[in-house]
Amino acid sequence: MPESWLGLIFHFDTNFLDDPSAAAAELRQLDADGWIMLRASDAVGAELARDRDEERRSMLRDEATSYPEAWGPAVFDESRIGSGLIGDDADAERFNRVFALLFPGTDRASTSRTASNKRRDAMHIATALRYGAGIFITRDQALLKKTGAIAADFNDFRIVEPEQALSFARRMKERSEHRKQHPLPPIR
Repeated sequence: MPESWLGLIFHFDTNFLDDPSAAAAELRQLDADGWIMLRASDAVGAELARDRDEERRSMLRDEATSYPEAWGPAVFDESRIGSGLIGDDADAERFNRVFALLFPGTDRASTSRTASNKRRDAMHIATALRYGAGIFITRDQALLKKTGAIAADFNDFRIVEPEQALSFARRMKERSEHRKQHPLPPIR
């Protein structure tokens, strides 16, 4: 790990890959500079595989490969072959809880395109939780509205927009730089 690394791992939604905002750009730069780690779940690849715009799909796949991919438990008919893990009971429980909190009353087994998108959204978040991330970055308003419910059930895990993730990362970077300039005296 680089000396500057803050220990912050942020998982992100597929919509972060082509987010043109200044906040997203700065988060990408903090990742490139070694301050934070941005990570995609295997659900990003699953979503990109379904993108019908070949040029966009290719561009976003190239962008996604610059980030580590965290493999989550495979979800039948959603996961890409060869990119998911065989989950255990804890993984199944986590995914079911996430799905129920995000989309109460929704039939998870439905074959509709909307249900498929919801399953992949739950995959993103369940995978981030599996690996101990504390933040999931997205522009998806439906997910952002559920951050309180997810945080209450999953140890303050947050679903945030890039601006909120950036604000947090900046604060942690400032604290780290302050500690380097003003180290605590040794304990005797």
